[in-house]
Amino acid sequence: MRLKTGSLLLSVLIANLLSLAFTREAFAYLTSDVDVGVGYTNIDLKVTDNSANLTSLGTLDASFNLNNAAWNTAFTLNVTEAMVSSQGPLAWTRLSVGGRYYLTGFNSQRVIFDNKVEGVYRRPAPFLGATVGYSAFSVKNLGADTGYFNAACMDFNLRGGAEVVLGDGILMTGQWSALVGLPTANTTTGKDISYFGFGIYVGVKVVSY
Repeated sequence: MRLKTGSLLLSVLIANLLSLAFTREAFAYLTSDVDVGVGYTNIDLKVTDNSANLTSLGTLDASFNLNNAAWNTAFTLNVTEAMVSSQGPLAWTRLSVGGRYYLTGFNSQRVIFDNKVEGVYRRPAPFLGATVGYSAFSVKNLGADTGYFNAACMDFNLRGGAEVVLGDGILMTGQWSALVGLPTANTTTGKDISYFGFGIYVGVKVVSY
């Protein structure tokens, strides 16, 4: 009986949150933008008793963001690609979804000032974010094995960064990223896979007022 009551309360709570998120007022605050950055990535990959390191000075990091100014949050769809690396080209690809929270509000956000004049805030906008993603690796000469070892794993990512205005509709972005792979066991090969890494990316963001 308690389980049914708890499930019912959870269902009602989720329904109320969804109805709040998709009201006409919420949609009035929705905007979208794109940011693209390049930078450095370092990932330590462990496969059973063997390990490998992937270092890239040519990592591409791109996000599509759906912003809700009322809550200072953004839903993000992100792709990260190690274009060139110590393991060769395209050795790591990651697709992920998640969110960001802007600590002081969005940059270049339209607001109504005390004198009832509409204006645009332009200030540094720090943010925190988290994503859940799917990474694909192609690592060469792992341990005693020759050739390439390929793997696909789920992982979790934390981010922190800031956006600074460069000009009308253009922001400069800087991000620091930490990546943790969820432990994965392959029953076919008998190999356990885990990894940890970080990245630093600098780029631009295109916004519309």
